[in-house]
Amino acid sequence: MFFQSVFEGVALLEKGGPIVAILLCLSVLSLAIIVLKLYQFWRSPLGGNPIIHQGLSLVEKNGNEHGMRFFGSHPAPVAQVLASGLRARHAGGQDEDVMEEMSRTGQNELDALQGYFRWLEVIGNVAPLLGLLGTVIGMIRAFQQLEAAGSRV
Repeated sequence: MFFQSVFEGVALLEKGGPIVAILLCLSVLSLAIIVLKLYQFWRSPLGGNPIIHQGLSLVEKNGNEHGMRFFGSHPAPVAQVLASGLRARHAGGQDEDVMEEMSRTGQNELDALQGYFRWLEVIGNVAPLLGLLGTVIGMIRAFQQLEAAGSRV
């Protein structure tokens, strides 16, 4: 049963030509990006209120070093931003330096979370156009066959 469906899929791929092969590759790439993004968002929780309160209370009780370790070990983006701020403050930075470091880290975290979305956008725009191209090529082939058949249609 499995091999029969594989052979049918290969036959469909041969009928569709290179356009179907390209669309299949784009579909696999899209699925891989979606799975990667789901894993990335699952791994780094975006809700940060409990993390913030727990970490800041740790900083108040035990100092910056414990807070840096706590925030640095947590995968949440907000924790990484706060860890960079605590490191900048610990290094003797002024308020402007701390805010700049936190802003830079926040932008890096956002860039990491937004990565590969552009690829999905491009694939989403190109795939329908490729499907339309395949349809037009198929219509041209059908009309060519009609013309070659002449009056025997």
